[in-house]
Amino acid sequence: MSSISSSSSLLSPVDEHNGTRPQKQEGTTSVHPADETLKLGVEEMPMPMDSQEALQGFVEVCDNTNEDAINVAMKEANANTTPSSSSPGGEDGVVREGWYKRYCRWVPTSSVLLEQAEKRVLSYVKTVYEGRRVDIGAGEKRCKWSLWGKPEDRKVWTLVFNKTAEKTPIVIIHGLCASAGLWSLNIDALAEGRPLYAIDLIGFGRSSRPRFSTDAMEAEQQHVEAIEAWRKEMNLDRFVLLGHSMGGFISASYALKYPERVAHLVLADPWGFPAKPDNMESILPAKKSIGVRVATTIGPYINPLGLVRAAGPMGPGLIAKVRPDLVSKFQALNQDGVANIAEYIYHCNAQNPTGEEAFRTMMNLFGWAKNPMCNRIHELNSAMPMTLMYGDNTWLPQIPEDDVKQMRPGETHTEVHIVPHAGHHLYADNQNVFNSIVNKAASIADKLFHPHRFPVESNSKIMN
Repeated sequence: MSSISSSSSLLSPVDEHNGTRPQKQEGTTSVHPADETLKLGVEEMPMPMDSQEALQGFVEVCDNTNEDAINVAMKEANANTTPSSSSPGGEDGVVREGWYKRYCRWVPTSSVLLEQAEKRVLSYVKTVYEGRRVDIGAGEKRCKWSLWGKPEDRKVWTLVFNKTAEKTPIVIIHGLCASAGLWSLNIDALAEGRPLYAIDLIGFGRSSRPRFSTDAMEAEQQHVEAIEAWRKEMNLDRFVLLGHSMGGFISASYALKYPERVAHLVLADPWGFPAKPDNMESILPAKKSIGVRVATTIGPYINPLGLVRAAGPMGPGLIAKVRPDLVSKFQALNQDGVANIAEYIYHCNAQNPTGEEAFRTMMNLFGWAKNPMCNRIHELNSAMPMTLMYGDNTWLPQIPEDDVKQMRPGETHTEVHIVPHAGHHLYADNQNVFNSIVNKAASIADKLFHPHRFPVESNSKIMN
């Protein structure tokens, strides 16, 4: 059975709070930690394009923007930014606003608004949970990457469900431009009878946003080492590791380096597995759409959600306008006609995009990785069960089942599933089938797991 450390370094008063479905806590008031991430203030971001330029083309989206969110962000900007003391005013005695204050007015986001958006999304979940900011840089268990030496750069936001259950825990890792709250439709089914941990990867959501290496493999390993440092702080021994999209790529990399910790590897529509074809023209349509031309021409040079941040106060409405399919997929999370998932995704991605930058470092065009996993997956511990699933309508390049099994020679437990009526977000498109596959994988880990097959001591070298 895995357990959670009760040491003061992990569960200090400022790093933990409990959250439940609101109706289960009638008559109580939720108390939030006095943590640095919960202080009022808008996250520091690069200066955007001129507001008048950005306004052009987004007029329609303005009509759907959440004015309350804009007003809150503007109040926070006024409260937390002040004119420079060295320049009290111009020749006319009027105090000028600096670019940061103007930007705070332009981008309606903050740690507080992200926390509130997450709570609205998680209100769908019935299972009681705890939210913690886990410091992966404290003591002997610290993450070994020296560039994350600052306390504010080494916190992993963690949601813990059903922690006292005795079955093999599941750790779930989100994909690009996502966060732990997007698993809300699946949490109750996956946490039934076993512990479940959902984390925000470093660089995303409510986790810290340090700068990553500009080397593709180093950026990948920074994610891996952050997860391992988090595991140590949580005192987890072995677990089922489930990753979606980019999270699947990182999960596979973690399983390669720390196989003794993974009782079953589950990859949901994973990004970065096939190698990029030598002849791209052979897989692109003869008449390329504007989107395809933009993605293949300037995609390597921009962050995926850069346009949303440039849109400023139109950002939340822009997501709902451009991706109505996402709003539809997560319809159950909406309340009173408000597209909660669009606002949550916006606040997750309107802040400092270091995770996106790491993805851009690792990618070879948008759909492929510079270090594709298909060249390494044969090195995966043969005793580790692996389940791979794709949506039958996913846009990601897939690896055929026969090819996957050839990559894992010998007596290995390898399953490949095609989830019907599902695209890339198969966990939302077909929840029942997805949850059933994951729960089956977890049950296999419960039945097949034997300590002698996964020795505690790893033979792999840990990067310094």
